[in-house]
Amino acid sequence: MFEGLPEFCYSKEPLSGKTIILQRGQDGYNNLENGYEELNPEEMNVKLGITKAQIAAMLTGSMFGWNVPGANPESYDENGNFKSKVKKAKSK
Repeated sequence: MFEGLPEFCYSKEPLSGKTIILQRGQDGYNNLENGYEELNPEEMNVKLGITKAQIAAMLTGSMFGWNVPGANPESYDENGNFKSKVKKAKSK
């Protein structure tokens, strides 16, 4: 269920824009305090070697549950965009 996910990653809270921390397997997020909420989450994730696909999966898992397909980093491309499955037409 958590294959390929880091223990935690950073993201931005959509309404406030403040940096938050997402923890693997935990619903929701944790706020950062004491000035840390102003840190750049993208830079912090890069320093930790966390990919955009992993961040997208962590965000999805924290909001919709850790058993949904979106909680798997393999569901995303290198830019953190969900991979759409295109059905190929059968040739006649």
